[in-house]
Amino acid sequence: LLRLNNDGTIKVWRPDKKMSRAFYVLNALYVQATGEGLLKMGADDRLSPIPGGERFAGASASDVVVAGIAVDGGALFTTASHLYRLTPQGAEAFSTGADSWFASSQVYSLQTLPNGEIAVGTRKGGLVLLSRDGAVDRTLSTANGLADDYVSDIHVDPQGGVWLAQNNGITRF
Repeated sequence: LLRLNNDGTIKVWRPDKKMSRAFYVLNALYVQATGEGLLKMGADDRLSPIPGGERFAGASASDVVVAGIAVDGGALFTTASHLYRLTPQGAEAFSTGADSWFASSQVYSLQTLPNGEIAVGTRKGGLVLLSRDGAVDRTLSTANGLADDYVSDIHVDPQGGVWLAQNNGITRF
């Protein structure tokens, strides 16, 4: 993990094994380290385990943290198979009406939409839109109009349009 400081110097954090994708949410950097779990960067520039974060210490694909977003004063993050909530007490499962769908579709991206929905992009199943309590509002896939079921990124433009980055191009809805 590297950080370019304002004075031009570079700060380096080296894991014992490896780190996966990092995400910045709620004014803090979080990163997953194999063998350690989910870690949070403290004001002292140290990466420390968060409560409940040890469940992410494994190196299997379903354990790797892929994205994080702010939601209702807290945060959600996801592995390839499940969503989790960050609370002051640590990491806890966030159950949704799409949990079994996520497990088979490989979650890859996550974004809060202007209307409050939570958009979850996958590698195999398109996009699912959830209410803030985890109920499925709707799904978008090749079966109902998407060009591709692989959604690698979700972006909201200044006009409120939602853009999906996909294997075969981009889609706006």
